[in-house]
Amino acid sequence: MIEYVCIVSVPPAPGDFRLSLVPGEATMLVARWLVPTPTNGVILNYTITCQPAVSVTLPAEVSPPGSEVTTNLTVLSAYTEYSCSVVARTNAGTGNSSNTDVERTDEAGKGSSM
Repeated sequence: MIEYVCIVSVPPAPGDFRLSLVPGEATMLVARWLVPTPTNGVILNYTITCQPAVSVTLPAEVSPPGSEVTTNLTVLSAYTEYSCSVVARTNAGTGNSSNTDVERTDEAGKGSSM
């Protein structure tokens, strides 16, 4: 009889985290990242933390499922610079944060980019 042992630990940081502008959408950015390698278990979900780059407000968080590597960040303020990062979570806990990326949302009705 062969017995397999799976050791689950926290995942490393997701790679290549990027924010991108959605032209014409003044209150939305798109976040993309790479699955951490090794995953060190099943990725249960990711947590993306964002806050205005020049702010003392608490950051907002969204948690897409572990099968997703892109998500829309909505209900943001128009023409505001946001600083965001992502972490992955397995049954063993939450891993390290990705790189931080900064992007400005579009101007309301302008369709311009940063």
